[in-house]
Amino acid sequence: MTNENAELLNGFFLQSNERTEECLKTNYYGTKAVTEALLPLFNFPIPQK
Repeated sequence: MTNENAELLNGFFLQSNERTEECLKTNYYGTKAVTEALLPLFNFPIPQK
């Protein structure tokens, strides 16, 4: 990677707390909600908390 390319990526991977929360809501809680909605259709028991 050249120095110029490295400078382009500087700060690219930084993420705000708000963005992190948004990603968690989408990736974790969204997947969890879809899974919980689909499990009854396959007649799998849903574990109780």
